[in-house]
Amino acid sequence: MRGTLCEAKIVDNIYDPDNRVWVVKDGLQTAQKDKTDGYEAYALVVNRKFDQSSDSATPTITTTIHINSFWLKDVGKSVIGEVQGVSWTVKPLALDPHVFIAFLPALRDRLTSLKNITNKSEDEETKTAHLTFLIKFLNTNYAHDIGPIESLTQHGQITFNLLWAILVPGVILYTKCAITREPRAVRLIKAEREIHWRTRIPFWNLFCRYVDVNRTSSSSDTQFGFAQMELTISEFEGAVPINSLPVYPIKWYPKVEVVKEQLSDRGKKWSTLAGIRHRYYSGIAFRFDEHDRPIKVLVSIAPF
Repeated sequence: MRGTLCEAKIVDNIYDPDNRVWVVKDGLQTAQKDKTDGYEAYALVVNRKFDQSSDSATPTITTTIHINSFWLKDVGKSVIGEVQGVSWTVKPLALDPHVFIAFLPALRDRLTSLKNITNKSEDEETKTAHLTFLIKFLNTNYAHDIGPIESLTQHGQITFNLLWAILVPGVILYTKCAITREPRAVRLIKAEREIHWRTRIPFWNLFCRYVDVNRTSSSSDTQFGFAQMELTISEFEGAVPINSLPVYPIKWYPKVEVVKEQLSDRGKKWSTLAGIRHRYYSGIAFRFDEHDRPIKVLVSIAPF
């Protein structure tokens, strides 16, 4: 039965340049599988693709983890959620191992909550067993990633190459307005490591969402909705404090509850001042000049 076996099967896809074909191997022997899916009983199938380019002495290895287990799909959908590039209905469901590692703390929390359920149903028992297997598999096979990540984050630090571990889709990020330098919060949609086309310097590009005003509505009432923005983290050397980055998960802010309350209060006030009621605002704001450049201004209510 599909995905019921709490084991992982490693399957290698190796390119044969002489015959220009991909050879599927199971361990040291050529894999024998039927016309449907010879590995469908395994909860996980680790697919490693070895691509040998002509200008490299070593092959490029791309790894994806295919989930056959119905119970792990259910846990993944609820814990990881709707992440760009991941469809929980597609078959086969293939995920980058980094996705699992980034969400490992949340998966551990879900396992704890499952274990604390008294009088579990058969479905909950199976789900607990499969999630226990997944976490053990990750801890064993990806210790080289998990160890450094946990060691660094326990001390509030991170390296540039491991930023993917804290830039989890859906997390709330803290940053500052580029113009007013006021604190702001945005939700991360996805993070991608890129290389600047001109300087060739690596950076992380963060695609984010935030609440904004929609002034195109024909209604007399100002409507609120989501807008998107991109933030970046340039390459840096060594391990640095997470809260020294220009943008980072808000949980690492030194006084996180204080800033959350400040942002919430400011948001509520901002919503009440929407439209022409901005005349009652006092504080830092900005406007654009004739060359479409932002200018920071200090607004003060004039006495009537």
